[in-house]
Amino acid sequence: MKVKTLTLALASIMALTATSSFATNNADFNSPYMNAKDTPLTHLPENGNNAKVNLETAKYWNLDVNSEQRSSYDDPITINVADGIWTFATRSILNVSVVEAPEGLIVFDTGDNGHDAAEFYAMLRKETDKPIAAIVYSHEHYVFGARYFVEQEAARGNNNIKIIGHPNTNASIAKNGGAASIHPETSGITIGRSIEQFNAYATPEKGDNAAYKNTIMPDQSGFVPVNLSPTYDGETINVAGLDIVFYMDGIATDTANQLMSYIPS
Repeated sequence: MKVKTLTLALASIMALTATSSFATNNADFNSPYMNAKDTPLTHLPENGNNAKVNLETAKYWNLDVNSEQRSSYDDPITINVADGIWTFATRSILNVSVVEAPEGLIVFDTGDNGHDAAEFYAMLRKETDKPIAAIVYSHEHYVFGARYFVEQEAARGNNNIKIIGHPNTNASIAKNGGAASIHPETSGITIGRSIEQFNAYATPEKGDNAAYKNTIMPDQSGFVPVNLSPTYDGETINVAGLDIVFYMDGIATDTANQLMSYIPS
């Protein structure tokens, strides 16, 4: 009994010491979330929804619409990266890239929903009429436009599209719609926060409750399951006549199920 009591006491002291040490060592921790009342704020540069943001955020949204520092766009734009390589960008939170391979097109990511996908697909068909041979998912957040691509290709008589992704993609979508959390008990909170972050509740086009840029409405019905995955990190797979090296280890971003593609040629 004494041993158990002593162990618990020591554990409590260690926990208290660690907490105190963290607080002391991080007394000057600088974050706009920690000191919001003293963070200089300004209004968003347009749209009239009267939202206040910090100065860095306002600076970003004041960049020219074609600035290379922008990660999203105000209007659809097609970037011809090289002969047979395109990147399609819209107001979606993601871009779609397409590579022309010997046996057809390889599409990297598909959009957050059918609306995204329809816009991306229309842009693609303005550049090339070649069939889609494969769709590659970078991770499970950008998969929900795939069904539209597959259905449009089926209408053209193309019914043999490889869907390539991380080995855990299908399970992640089936378990929680691709919104996995390191701490599962917080998933409900993080999903709710994401929905708010991306304007899902902000429906008016103008006024104080208007959405501002990059509104997304994920639609899980647009997901097409992966039917081809690399079995180890750095595996080379021939896709539509083009060798692609797929990496999975040490590249996690906002998900652990990330797949990076490298085309040596």
